[in-house]
Amino acid sequence: MRSVYGIDGNVAATIDSSGHVMVGPDPGPIVGVILSDSEVYSGEAGDELLGRIDSDSNIVDAQYQLVASVDVNGRVRDTLGRPLGQVEQPVDGAVLVLLVGRIAPETISLPVPPSDAGATVMDEVLELADASSRPGIKKNYKPLTDADVLGSPLGPGSKPKKKQ
Repeated sequence: MRSVYGIDGNVAATIDSSGHVMVGPDPGPIVGVILSDSEVYSGEAGDELLGRIDSDSNIVDAQYQLVASVDVNGRVRDTLGRPLGQVEQPVDGAVLVLLVGRIAPETISLPVPPSDAGATVMDEVLELADASSRPGIKKNYKPLTDADVLGSPLGPGSKPKKKQ
């Protein structure tokens, strides 16, 4: 028995020695079958070809479109490079994406953050950096007058003070 792990690290499917695929960690109804170590079929008897894995460890669906890939460490990634799960053999990646992804899409989908999420740590860091690099302007200031800028003018007939 081989285990196929989803994005959350839990067992998404199990594959027995004859290539029958069962969803979840426990033995149960057969939902698909692996034939020739590269092709994945749906149903217990292999009714419909879902896709295959090619020699470059790319997962291709039945319409010959690239949908994911498996790296040398067994990590399954979609076409954008986002992780989808972990597998033991490359063909198990095709099982995860093409078969288990159809039956239980939550096993390979990224968790969606809640829409009412508060500020992130990065938002707080940017606020602190902005506050320290650009200090705020005082709100209680008085406008400058000419006397403040130039000093008080000497009145008529007044003499400058002599320095001693």
